[in-house]
Amino acid sequence: EEKSMSEVEIQCFGIHHLDAGYLIAEKWKLPDNIKHTIKHHNDGKIGGEYDEQVACIHLADTIANILELGVSAVFTVQRPDPELWEFLEVEPGIIESLYPEIMDAYTQSVSISLSSG
Repeated sequence: EEKSMSEVEIQCFGIHHLDAGYLIAEKWKLPDNIKHTIKHHNDGKIGGEYDEQVACIHLADTIANILELGVSAVFTVQRPDPELWEFLEVEPGIIESLYPEIMDAYTQSVSISLSSG
């Protein structure tokens, strides 16, 4: 029906995964910074202001989606927010230069996950 994953989550479950994650983190009594990171990682901001931890996780999530790492419900990756990159002081071209290291770390992580399961 050409709906976004967020719309489908709300339609099927009555809640967005960001809110569900926040509620679980609250139930588990996780620290506020982790709860806020879970809830706001889609845009990197808390209350309209960038937060360093939330912005880093948002950027990592965006990079993972761009590189198609893992399983994602994101079919169209939005262009990263240039203001967020500036806020984090990410240099242009850094992702390309780190690509081999990113892929190696991902491969190692998957290997560890598969061998411990």
